[in-house]
Amino acid sequence: MYDALVDAGVDLLVGLPGTQTLPLDRTVERRDDIRYVMARHETAIPHIAWGYYESGGEVAATLTVPGPGDTNAMHGLKNALDDRVPLIHVAADADPADRGKGPIHEIEPETYDTVVKENVSVERPVEFQQAIRSGIETALTPPRGPVRLGVPKSLLDAEFRSPAVTIDPQTSQFDGDEEF
Repeated sequence: MYDALVDAGVDLLVGLPGTQTLPLDRTVERRDDIRYVMARHETAIPHIAWGYYESGGEVAATLTVPGPGDTNAMHGLKNALDDRVPLIHVAADADPADRGKGPIHEIEPETYDTVVKENVSVERPVEFQQAIRSGIETALTPPRGPVRLGVPKSLLDAEFRSPAVTIDPQTSQFDGDEEF
């Protein structure tokens, strides 16, 4: 996941570390291609990424734990959707094999459909690169807006080789052609 975000031009991850997100949090700490901003509450996470985009024109990624972390971020995601701010929201999620069996903080992924431009559930590593690429493209395509990627917590801890990601449209500052 880290490499896919870097390849896509993401240089900022905003989050609040939790048990399910620690593998990615630790990778960001060990490497230096992505800066990490820790929020004090999940509600602030999308707002920080939004401010980053507004101040410099770059798309940031956000990261939350499943359940309460993800639902607390919904307010900022809805605001970003309404104001057409692109960001990639990575939500640690229940593993597909555990769905419906009561894993901690399980919430149906469809819960987030009304607060993001697109809501994608990633279930296998082979889908991950395409989800990142498509998510950023969707976020940047007018009307711009946030894209949620529900990523099983086990996938955040998995190691696999990821191919390079290309983005179209390229991540760039607002060009003035987008309608508001």
